[in-house]
Amino acid sequence: MPDSPTPDSNRSAEQTFQLLSQRQYLRPHRSLVAVMADLEFCPTAVEQALRWLKMDPSQPIGRMRATELRSLAQCVRRLLDQWESQAKQPQLV
Repeated sequence: MPDSPTPDSNRSAEQTFQLLSQRQYLRPHRSLVAVMADLEFCPTAVEQALRWLKMDPSQPIGRMRATELRSLAQCVRRLLDQWESQAKQPQLV
């Protein structure tokens, strides 16, 4: 997997989970929000996913369980997919 992050719209939930797991090991004291920003995720998607999952954005990533990271990755991916599909639908006026 490349060191430089790819735009979040091109990542699968599994790729996102792998990146989060890697950051959890390498930088356990960084906050969840800081790690997501480092990986260039859409801030709106991250904020909404964290709120929906009831996760504390300031929590150090090293304190997260793998299941929580996987849920976050899947939720962000789901939101991005939903917004993409809504943007492709013709607007009725």
